[in-house]
Amino acid sequence: MNNNYGFLYNLVVLPFAAIFGNTLAVHRSISILCVIISGALIALTLMRVKTSSPFAFAGGSLVTACLLFNVTPLARPDALGEFLFLAAILLPWRRNFDRQSLIPSALAGICAFLAKPYFLLSIIIVATYIFVFVSKGRGLYYLLVAMLSLVVVLYITNSLFECYFLGAILSNAGNSILSDSHMWEQLTRFIKIFLPCLILLFLGSKTFIKRSHIMITEIFKKPGALDFIHPSQPLYRYAANYFEFFLLSSTVVVAALLGKHIGAYMTYFFQLIAPGLILSLFQRRNLLQERAALAAPLILSNLLIICFGVLYPNKLSLSQQRDWEGLYKFVADSDRILNSPILVAEMARLGRTPVDSGQSEYYFTTRSYSSNPFAPDYEKIVDQGNKYLKTNQSAIQNQEYDYIFIVLEAGPSPFIDSQFIDRRYDTIETIKVVMPQSGQECTVEVKAPKK
Repeated sequence: MNNNYGFLYNLVVLPFAAIFGNTLAVHRSISILCVIISGALIALTLMRVKTSSPFAFAGGSLVTACLLFNVTPLARPDALGEFLFLAAILLPWRRNFDRQSLIPSALAGICAFLAKPYFLLSIIIVATYIFVFVSKGRGLYYLLVAMLSLVVVLYITNSLFECYFLGAILSNAGNSILSDSHMWEQLTRFIKIFLPCLILLFLGSKTFIKRSHIMITEIFKKPGALDFIHPSQPLYRYAANYFEFFLLSSTVVVAALLGKHIGAYMTYFFQLIAPGLILSLFQRRNLLQERAALAAPLILSNLLIICFGVLYPNKLSLSQQRDWEGLYKFVADSDRILNSPILVAEMARLGRTPVDSGQSEYYFTTRSYSSNPFAPDYEKIVDQGNKYLKTNQSAIQNQEYDYIFIVLEAGPSPFIDSQFIDRRYDTIETIKVVMPQSGQECTVEVKAPKK
Protein backbone atom coordinates (compact mmCIF):
# COMPACT_ATOMS: atom_id res chain seq x y z
CA MET A 1 0.00 0.00 0.00
CA ASN A 2 1.05 3.60 -0.46
CA ASN A 3 0.27 7.04 0.95
CA ASN A 4 0.82 9.97 -1.39
CA TYR A 5 0.07 12.52 1.33
CA GLY A 6 1.70 13.43 4.61
CA PHE A 7 1.46 11.38 7.78
CA LEU A 8 0.27 14.11 10.15
CA TYR A 9 -3.40 13.46 9.40
CA ASN A 10 -2.96 9.80 10.35
CA LEU A 11 -1.36 10.78 13.66
CA VAL A 12 -4.17 13.22 14.46
CA VAL A 13 -6.87 10.65 13.72
CA LEU A 14 -5.06 7.78 15.48
CA PRO A 15 -6.18 8.42 19.09
CA PHE A 16 -9.79 8.97 18.04
CA ALA A 17 -9.73 5.83 15.90
CA ALA A 18 -8.29 3.90 18.85
CA ILE A 19 -11.20 5.00 21.04
CA PHE A 20 -14.12 5.05 18.60
CA GLY A 21 -12.89 2.69 15.89
CA ASN A 22 -11.22 3.31 12.56
CA THR A 23 -14.46 4.25 10.82
CA LEU A 24 -15.35 6.62 8.05
CA ALA A 25 -17.45 8.59 10.53
CA VAL A 26 -14.40 9.28 12.72
CA HIS A 27 -12.31 10.44 9.76
CA ARG A 28 -15.07 12.64 8.37
CA SER A 29 -15.71 14.15 11.81
CA ILE A 30 -12.07 15.24 12.10
CA SER A 31 -12.22 16.75 8.62
CA ILE A 32 -15.46 18.65 9.19
CA LEU A 33 -14.13 19.99 12.51
CA CYS A 34 -11.08 21.37 10.68
CA VAL A 35 -13.33 22.91 8.03
CA ILE A 36 -15.43 24.65 10.69
CA ILE A 37 -12.33 25.92 12.53
CA SER A 38 -10.90 27.25 9.25
CA GLY A 39 -14.10 29.18 8.60
CA ALA A 40 -14.04 30.46 12.18
CA LEU A 41 -10.45 31.69 11.72
CA ILE A 42 -11.57 33.76 8.74
CA ALA A 43 -14.54 35.20 10.64
CA LEU A 44 -12.43 36.06 13.71
CA THR A 45 -9.77 37.66 11.52
CA LEU A 46 -12.39 39.84 9.85
CA MET A 47 -13.79 40.91 13.20
CA ARG A 48 -10.24 41.82 14.20
CA VAL A 49 -10.14 44.37 11.36
CA LYS A 50 -13.48 45.79 12.60
CA THR A 51 -15.65 44.20 9.94
CA SER A 52 -19.17 44.04 11.36
CA SER A 53 -20.17 40.68 12.79
CA PRO A 54 -22.81 39.82 10.13
CA PHE A 55 -20.34 40.41 7.30
CA ALA A 56 -17.53 38.63 9.18
CA PHE A 57 -19.80 35.65 9.72
CA ALA A 58 -20.73 35.72 6.03
CA GLY A 59 -17.06 35.72 5.05
CA GLY A 60 -16.34 32.74 7.29
CA SER A 61 -19.41 30.96 5.90
CA LEU A 62 -18.22 31.45 2.32
CA VAL A 63 -14.84 29.90 3.10
CA THR A 64 -16.51 27.05 4.98
CA ALA A 65 -18.79 26.39 1.99
CA CYS A 66 -15.76 26.34 -0.34
CA LEU A 67 -14.06 23.77 1.86
CA LEU A 68 -17.09 21.48 1.67
CA PHE A 69 -16.53 21.01 -2.06
CA ASN A 70 -15.50 17.63 -3.42
CA VAL A 71 -12.59 15.97 -1.61
CA THR A 72 -11.68 18.51 1.10
CA PRO A 73 -14.14 17.28 3.79
CA LEU A 74 -13.52 13.59 3.05
CA ALA A 75 -11.32 11.14 4.96
CA ARG A 76 -8.22 12.94 3.69
CA PRO A 77 -5.63 15.39 5.06
CA ASP A 78 -6.94 18.37 3.05
CA ALA A 79 -9.07 19.94 5.79
CA LEU A 80 -6.37 19.56 8.46
CA GLY A 81 -3.77 21.00 6.09
CA GLU A 82 -6.04 23.95 5.27
CA PHE A 83 -6.49 24.81 8.94
CA LEU A 84 -2.72 24.73 9.53
CA PHE A 85 -2.11 26.67 6.32
CA LEU A 86 -4.41 29.48 7.46
CA ALA A 87 -2.99 29.40 10.99
CA ALA A 88 0.56 29.80 9.65
CA ILE A 89 -0.49 32.79 7.55
CA LEU A 90 -2.77 34.56 10.02
CA LEU A 91 -0.82 34.15 13.27
CA PRO A 92 2.04 36.58 12.37
CA TRP A 93 -0.47 39.13 11.10
CA ARG A 94 -2.45 38.85 14.35
CA ARG A 95 0.72 39.71 16.30
CA ASN A 96 1.94 42.43 13.92
CA PHE A 97 4.72 40.13 12.74
CA ASP A 98 6.63 40.24 16.04
CA ARG A 99 9.31 37.63 16.69
CA GLN A 100 7.14 35.75 19.19
CA SER A 101 4.70 34.88 16.43
CA LEU A 102 7.24 33.70 13.88
CA ILE A 103 8.24 30.37 15.43
CA PRO A 104 4.63 29.16 15.95
CA SER A 105 3.84 30.25 12.39
CA ALA A 106 6.82 28.37 10.99
CA LEU A 107 5.90 25.24 12.94
CA ALA A 108 2.29 25.48 11.74
CA GLY A 109 3.55 25.79 8.16
CA ILE A 110 5.75 22.71 8.54
CA CYS A 111 2.86 20.76 10.05
CA ALA A 112 0.74 21.88 7.10
CA PHE A 113 3.46 20.51 4.81
CA LEU A 114 3.28 17.19 6.66
CA ALA A 115 -0.45 17.14 5.96
CA LYS A 116 -0.10 17.92 2.24
CA PRO A 117 3.19 19.21 0.75
CA TYR A 118 1.75 22.15 -1.21
CA PHE A 119 0.62 23.84 2.01
CA LEU A 120 4.29 24.75 2.50
CA LEU A 121 3.24 27.76 0.43
CA SER A 122 2.21 29.38 3.72
CA ILE A 123 5.84 29.73 4.81
CA ILE A 124 6.83 31.21 1.44
CA ILE A 125 4.02 33.78 1.61
CA VAL A 126 4.83 34.85 5.18
CA ALA A 127 8.62 34.96 4.66
CA THR A 128 8.33 36.99 1.45
CA TYR A 129 5.91 39.52 2.91
CA ILE A 130 7.97 40.07 6.06
CA PHE A 131 11.23 40.43 4.10
CA VAL A 132 9.81 42.86 1.54
CA PHE A 133 7.35 44.90 3.59
CA VAL A 134 8.19 44.52 7.32
CA SER A 135 11.85 43.82 8.06
CA LYS A 136 14.56 42.08 6.05
CA GLY A 137 16.23 40.78 9.21
CA ARG A 138 12.98 39.45 10.62
CA GLY A 139 12.10 37.87 7.28
CA LEU A 140 15.46 36.10 7.12
CA TYR A 141 15.06 35.02 10.75
CA TYR A 142 11.65 33.53 9.96
CA LEU A 143 12.97 31.77 6.89
CA LEU A 144 15.99 30.44 8.80
CA VAL A 145 13.82 29.10 11.63
CA ALA A 146 11.44 27.50 9.16
CA MET A 147 14.16 25.91 7.02
CA LEU A 148 16.18 24.59 9.98
CA SER A 149 13.03 23.13 11.52
CA LEU A 150 12.08 21.64 8.18
CA VAL A 151 15.50 20.01 7.79
CA VAL A 152 15.21 18.43 11.23
CA VAL A 153 11.68 17.20 10.48
CA LEU A 154 12.78 15.85 7.09
CA TYR A 155 15.69 13.98 8.67
CA ILE A 156 13.53 12.41 11.38
CA THR A 157 10.76 11.58 8.92
CA ASN A 158 13.15 10.02 6.44
CA SER A 159 14.73 7.96 9.22
CA LEU A 160 11.36 6.59 10.35
CA PHE A 161 9.65 6.22 6.96
CA GLU A 162 12.09 5.34 4.19
CA CYS A 163 9.45 5.65 1.47
CA TYR A 164 7.74 8.79 2.77
CA PHE A 165 9.29 11.21 0.28
CA LEU A 166 8.99 8.66 -2.48
CA GLY A 167 5.22 8.71 -2.05
CA ALA A 168 4.64 12.31 -0.99
CA ILE A 169 7.09 14.04 -3.35
CA LEU A 170 8.75 11.90 -6.03
CA SER A 171 5.72 9.81 -6.94
CA ASN A 172 3.40 12.81 -7.01
CA ALA A 173 5.81 14.82 -9.14
CA GLY A 174 6.49 11.90 -11.45
CA ASN A 175 2.81 11.17 -12.04
CA SER A 176 1.64 14.77 -12.42
CA ILE A 177 0.29 15.79 -15.80
CA LEU A 178 0.04 19.55 -16.31
CA SER A 179 -2.44 21.21 -18.63
CA ASP A 180 -2.90 24.91 -19.33
CA SER A 181 -6.44 24.33 -20.58
CA HIS A 182 -7.31 22.55 -17.33
CA MET A 183 -6.13 25.57 -15.34
CA TRP A 184 -8.08 28.03 -17.53
CA GLU A 185 -11.22 25.91 -17.25
CA GLN A 186 -11.02 26.01 -13.45
CA LEU A 187 -10.14 29.71 -13.35
CA THR A 188 -13.13 30.52 -15.56
CA ARG A 189 -15.44 28.55 -13.31
CA PHE A 190 -13.96 30.14 -10.18
CA ILE A 191 -14.61 33.62 -11.59
CA LYS A 192 -18.20 32.66 -12.44
CA ILE A 193 -18.78 31.22 -8.97
CA PHE A 194 -17.40 34.29 -7.20
CA LEU A 195 -18.75 36.85 -9.65
CA PRO A 196 -20.94 38.60 -7.00
CA CYS A 197 -17.96 38.99 -4.65
CA LEU A 198 -15.70 40.05 -7.52
CA ILE A 199 -18.20 42.76 -8.44
CA LEU A 200 -17.97 44.09 -4.89
CA LEU A 201 -14.19 43.84 -4.96
CA PHE A 202 -14.13 45.81 -8.21
CA LEU A 203 -16.31 48.53 -6.68
CA GLY A 204 -13.78 48.90 -3.88
CA SER A 205 -10.69 48.58 -6.08
CA LYS A 206 -10.07 52.31 -6.52
CA THR A 207 -7.90 52.47 -3.41
CA PHE A 208 -6.09 49.27 -4.32
CA ILE A 209 -5.31 50.51 -7.84
CA LYS A 210 -4.10 53.85 -6.55
CA ARG A 211 -1.90 52.23 -3.91
CA SER A 212 -0.47 49.74 -6.41
CA HIS A 213 0.31 52.54 -8.87
CA ILE A 214 2.15 54.49 -6.19
CA MET A 215 4.14 51.45 -5.06
CA ILE A 216 5.25 50.61 -8.60
CA THR A 217 6.11 54.16 -9.71
CA GLU A 218 7.97 54.97 -6.48
CA ILE A 219 10.53 52.24 -7.25
CA PHE A 220 11.59 54.09 -10.38
CA LYS A 221 11.07 57.67 -9.17
CA LYS A 222 12.74 57.55 -5.76
CA PRO A 223 16.05 55.74 -5.22
CA GLY A 224 15.30 55.42 -1.49
CA ALA A 225 12.19 53.33 -2.08
CA LEU A 226 14.30 50.17 -1.92
CA ASP A 227 16.58 49.49 1.05
CA PHE A 228 19.18 46.77 0.56
CA ILE A 229 21.38 47.79 3.50
CA HIS A 230 19.56 48.09 6.84
CA PRO A 231 18.43 44.68 8.18
CA SER A 232 15.79 46.16 10.46
CA GLN A 233 14.09 47.92 7.55
CA PRO A 234 11.89 46.35 4.89
CA LEU A 235 13.18 45.90 1.37
CA TYR A 236 10.46 48.26 0.15
CA ARG A 237 9.37 51.16 2.30
CA TYR A 238 5.70 51.16 1.25
CA ALA A 239 3.73 48.41 2.98
CA ALA A 240 1.37 46.27 0.92
CA ASN A 241 -1.92 45.05 2.30
CA TYR A 242 -1.23 41.60 3.75
CA PHE A 243 -4.49 39.98 2.66
CA GLU A 244 -4.15 41.34 -0.87
CA PHE A 245 -0.58 40.00 -0.95
CA PHE A 246 -1.92 36.62 0.23
CA LEU A 247 -4.50 36.65 -2.57
CA LEU A 248 -1.99 37.70 -5.24
CA SER A 249 0.65 35.16 -4.16
CA SER A 250 -1.70 32.20 -4.00
CA THR A 251 -3.29 33.14 -7.34
CA VAL A 252 0.11 33.31 -9.06
CA VAL A 253 1.19 29.91 -7.68
CA VAL A 254 -2.10 28.23 -8.58
CA ALA A 255 -2.24 29.76 -12.07
CA ALA A 256 1.42 29.09 -12.84
CA LEU A 257 1.70 25.57 -11.45
CA LEU A 258 -0.75 23.88 -9.11
CA GLY A 259 -3.91 24.64 -11.07
CA LYS A 260 -2.47 22.88 -14.13
CA HIS A 261 -2.43 19.52 -12.36
CA ILE A 262 -5.22 17.50 -13.99
CA GLY A 263 -5.46 15.20 -10.97
CA ALA A 264 -7.25 17.92 -8.99
CA TYR A 265 -10.36 19.89 -9.89
CA MET A 266 -10.99 23.25 -8.19
CA THR A 267 -9.18 22.01 -5.07
CA TYR A 268 -6.36 24.56 -5.17
CA PHE A 269 -8.70 27.39 -6.12
CA PHE A 270 -11.00 26.81 -3.14
CA GLN A 271 -8.26 25.95 -0.63
CA LEU A 272 -5.60 28.51 -1.55
CA ILE A 273 -7.24 31.39 -3.44
CA ALA A 274 -10.72 31.64 -1.90
CA PRO A 275 -9.56 32.53 1.67
CA GLY A 276 -7.36 35.36 0.34
CA LEU A 277 -10.19 36.62 -1.84
CA ILE A 278 -12.67 36.65 1.04
CA LEU A 279 -10.22 38.39 3.38
CA SER A 280 -9.30 40.98 0.74
CA LEU A 281 -12.94 41.84 0.10
CA PHE A 282 -14.44 41.63 3.59
CA GLN A 283 -11.67 43.69 5.22
CA ARG A 284 -13.15 46.67 3.32
CA ARG A 285 -15.61 47.45 6.10
CA ASN A 286 -16.37 50.94 4.81
CA LEU A 287 -17.35 49.57 1.42
CA LEU A 288 -19.56 46.92 2.99
CA GLN A 289 -21.25 49.39 5.33
CA GLU A 290 -21.71 52.23 2.85
CA ARG A 291 -23.08 49.92 0.16
CA ALA A 292 -24.78 47.44 2.45
CA ALA A 293 -27.96 47.50 0.36
CA LEU A 294 -25.94 46.13 -2.58
CA ALA A 295 -23.32 44.16 -0.65
CA ALA A 296 -25.73 42.05 1.40
CA PRO A 297 -27.70 40.59 -1.53
CA LEU A 298 -24.53 40.04 -3.58
CA ILE A 299 -22.85 38.16 -0.75
CA LEU A 300 -25.98 36.15 -0.03
CA SER A 301 -26.30 35.26 -3.72
CA ASN A 302 -22.66 34.14 -3.77
CA LEU A 303 -23.29 31.86 -0.81
CA LEU A 304 -26.34 30.42 -2.54
CA ILE A 305 -24.36 29.87 -5.75
CA ILE A 306 -21.77 27.82 -3.85
CA CYS A 307 -24.28 25.89 -1.76
CA PHE A 308 -26.77 25.04 -4.51
CA GLY A 309 -24.77 25.43 -7.71
CA VAL A 310 -21.42 23.96 -6.67
CA LEU A 311 -21.85 21.58 -3.75
CA TYR A 312 -23.26 18.22 -4.69
CA PRO A 313 -26.18 16.77 -2.73
CA ASN A 314 -24.54 14.34 -0.34
CA LYS A 315 -27.52 12.32 0.84
CA LEU A 316 -28.04 8.84 -0.54
CA SER A 317 -31.54 7.73 -1.47
CA LEU A 318 -32.95 4.59 0.13
CA SER A 319 -32.24 2.51 -2.97
CA GLN A 320 -28.69 3.88 -3.18
CA GLN A 321 -28.10 2.95 0.45
CA ARG A 322 -29.28 -0.59 -0.30
CA ASP A 323 -26.83 -0.83 -3.21
CA TRP A 324 -23.94 0.03 -0.89
CA GLU A 325 -25.22 -2.38 1.76
CA GLY A 326 -25.34 -5.16 -0.81
CA LEU A 327 -21.77 -4.43 -1.84
CA TYR A 328 -20.56 -4.26 1.75
CA LYS A 329 -22.23 -7.61 2.50
CA PHE A 330 -19.77 -9.34 0.18
CA VAL A 331 -16.91 -7.76 2.12
CA ALA A 332 -18.37 -8.81 5.47
CA ASP A 333 -18.95 -12.38 4.29
CA SER A 334 -15.35 -12.86 3.11
CA ASP A 335 -11.99 -13.44 4.73
CA ARG A 336 -9.78 -12.20 1.91
CA ILE A 337 -10.64 -10.05 -1.12
CA LEU A 338 -8.95 -8.20 -3.95
CA ASN A 339 -10.65 -4.90 -3.33
CA SER A 340 -11.50 -1.85 -5.34
CA PRO A 341 -10.41 1.41 -3.67
CA ILE A 342 -14.07 2.31 -3.03
CA LEU A 343 -14.15 -0.47 -0.42
CA VAL A 344 -11.14 0.69 1.60
CA ALA A 345 -13.17 2.53 4.26
CA GLU A 346 -15.36 -0.51 4.92
CA MET A 347 -12.33 -2.81 5.03
CA ALA A 348 -10.65 -0.51 7.54
CA ARG A 349 -13.79 -0.54 9.66
CA LEU A 350 -13.75 -4.36 9.65
CA GLY A 351 -10.03 -4.50 10.37
CA ARG A 352 -9.14 -5.97 6.97
CA THR A 353 -6.00 -5.06 5.04
CA PRO A 354 -6.76 -3.79 1.52
CA VAL A 355 -4.61 -4.83 -1.43
CA ASP A 356 -5.22 -1.53 -3.21
CA SER A 357 -5.48 1.58 -1.02
CA GLY A 358 -6.52 3.76 -3.92
CA GLN A 359 -3.04 5.25 -4.10
CA SER A 360 -1.11 2.00 -4.32
CA GLU A 361 -1.04 2.18 -8.11
CA TYR A 362 1.13 5.30 -8.02
CA TYR A 363 3.92 3.26 -6.49
CA PHE A 364 4.14 1.30 -9.74
CA THR A 365 4.09 4.33 -12.02
CA THR A 366 6.87 6.30 -10.33
CA ARG A 367 9.32 7.54 -12.92
CA SER A 368 12.96 6.61 -12.69
CA TYR A 369 14.96 8.90 -10.42
CA SER A 370 18.60 9.32 -9.47
CA SER A 371 19.94 7.99 -6.18
CA ASN A 372 19.28 10.43 -3.35
CA PRO A 373 19.15 10.41 0.47
CA PHE A 374 15.36 10.82 0.58
CA ALA A 375 14.24 7.60 -1.09
CA PRO A 376 15.44 4.01 -1.58
CA ASP A 377 17.24 3.22 -4.83
CA TYR A 378 14.86 3.07 -7.76
CA GLU A 379 15.88 -0.53 -8.54
CA LYS A 380 14.88 -1.56 -5.04
CA ILE A 381 11.49 0.08 -5.47
CA VAL A 382 10.90 -1.74 -8.76
CA ASP A 383 11.94 -5.06 -7.23
CA GLN A 384 9.66 -4.60 -4.21
CA GLY A 385 6.78 -3.64 -6.47
CA ASN A 386 7.24 -6.71 -8.64
CA LYS A 387 7.19 -8.92 -5.55
CA TYR A 388 3.90 -7.37 -4.46
CA LEU A 389 2.36 -7.91 -7.88
CA LYS A 390 3.57 -11.52 -8.07
CA THR A 391 2.06 -12.22 -4.64
CA ASN A 392 -1.23 -10.81 -5.87
CA GLN A 393 -1.10 -12.79 -9.14
CA SER A 394 -0.31 -15.98 -7.26
CA ALA A 395 -3.33 -15.40 -5.00
CA ILE A 396 -5.55 -14.99 -8.06
CA GLN A 397 -4.15 -18.07 -9.75
CA ASN A 398 -4.70 -20.17 -6.64
CA GLN A 399 -8.15 -18.65 -6.10
CA GLU A 400 -7.20 -17.45 -2.63
CA TYR A 401 -9.47 -14.42 -2.86
CA ASP A 402 -13.06 -15.03 -1.84
CA TYR A 403 -14.13 -12.18 -4.08
CA ILE A 404 -12.55 -9.78 -6.55
CA PHE A 405 -14.13 -6.35 -7.06
CA ILE A 406 -13.58 -4.48 -10.32
CA VAL A 407 -14.87 -0.97 -11.06
CA LEU A 408 -15.57 -0.83 -14.77
CA GLU A 409 -15.17 2.97 -14.99
CA ALA A 410 -11.73 2.91 -13.33
CA GLY A 411 -8.59 3.32 -15.36
CA PRO A 412 -5.82 0.74 -15.73
CA SER A 413 -4.64 -0.80 -12.47
CA PRO A 414 -1.48 -2.86 -11.92
CA PHE A 415 -3.58 -5.27 -9.86
CA ILE A 416 -6.20 -6.00 -12.51
CA ASP A 417 -5.52 -8.17 -15.55
CA SER A 418 -9.03 -8.91 -16.76
CA GLN A 419 -8.12 -11.85 -18.97
CA PHE A 420 -5.98 -13.43 -16.26
CA ILE A 421 -8.76 -12.98 -13.69
CA ASP A 422 -11.53 -14.24 -15.98
CA ARG A 423 -9.78 -17.59 -16.41
CA ARG A 424 -10.18 -18.28 -12.69
CA TYR A 425 -13.11 -16.11 -11.55
CA ASP A 426 -16.70 -15.63 -12.74
CA THR A 427 -18.80 -12.48 -12.39
CA ILE A 428 -21.62 -13.31 -10.00
CA GLU A 429 -23.15 -9.86 -9.59
CA THR A 430 -22.92 -6.32 -10.95
CA ILE A 431 -23.78 -3.47 -8.59
CA LYS A 432 -24.02 0.24 -9.38
CA VAL A 433 -23.16 2.61 -6.54
CA VAL A 434 -23.03 6.40 -6.39
CA MET A 435 -20.77 8.81 -4.49
CA PRO A 436 -22.69 12.11 -4.57
CA GLN A 437 -20.06 14.13 -2.70
CA SER A 438 -17.62 13.68 -5.58
CA GLY A 439 -20.29 13.31 -8.26
CA GLN A 440 -19.16 9.81 -9.23
CA GLU A 441 -20.99 6.64 -10.23
CA CYS A 442 -19.30 3.25 -10.23
CA THR A 443 -20.31 -0.05 -11.78
CA VAL A 444 -18.77 -2.78 -9.66
CA GLU A 445 -18.35 -6.34 -10.87
CA VAL A 446 -18.20 -8.90 -8.06
CA LYS A 447 -16.23 -11.98 -9.08
CA ALA A 448 -16.05 -15.32 -7.27
CA PRO A 449 -13.75 -18.33 -7.90
CA LYS A 450 -14.84 -20.66 -10.70
CA LYS A 451 -16.30 -23.92 -9.44
